Amino acid sequence: MPITRDTPDTLFRAMRLAIGQLPDKQQESASILVDLLRAVLDYRGEFFCDLQLFDSSVATFLASARTADKVGLYTTWMRIACRDAALNMYHFGIALEELRQRYGEVTSWRNKDIAKVLRAVNNEFQKTFPASKYVRHAVGHAVELFSTAEKRKVNAVKGYGMYFYNVVGNTFSMTINGKVETLELSKATYCKLHEYMVRIFDAFEPIASAAVDSQSRPN
Repeated sequence: MPITRDTPDTLFRAMRLAIGQLPDKQQESASILVDLLRAVLDYRGEFFCDLQLFDSSVATFLASARTADKVGLYTTWMRIACRDAALNMYHFGIALEELRQRYGEVTSWRNKDIAKVLRAVNNEFQKTFPASKYVRHAVGHAVELFSTAEKRKVNAVKGYGMYFYNVVGNTFSMTINGKVETLELSKATYCKLHEYMVRIFDAFEPIASAAVDSQSRPN
């Protein structure tokens, strides 16, 4: 029985079924893996919501009268979307890394093809979004980055100072460790996250399908 990536709930039901077919000592590790798969789905979806909020805020800003209160409101919405997107991007990457590291703990599910996909997706994410962890840290510790003269010196960009929630076009910038780190809120960014999710779900599909087939097979 094929389990498609277009019906994630079906995939997760089948993966839960697969957990129940494992030896008891592997079930907790398998449950963690499935929760990590769910995290990949959820953080990808939340990034998409951030993108929608950002685009809607920009569109409303451009279409509205440029009064001071309106400008402040819509630009704040943009920054909120950027801040949340930075967190979701970071957690998406952490979920990928944890999947790669923990996959081998479920010995009954070990498969070279799955391991290869997890390794490739992790490497591609890190190469495509190398600033994700730095933007997240800058967002999570924004005030701490300049709260003393020494911290300001360490984190500011020489000749430019500090960037906080700076938005130019669809690029969000923060200053940390003497560098400007950026995150692009765009459909292209979302599509990469979606691509990574699809590849991982496709890799786990044989496990889910085998569990469903095993249950439906006559005793």
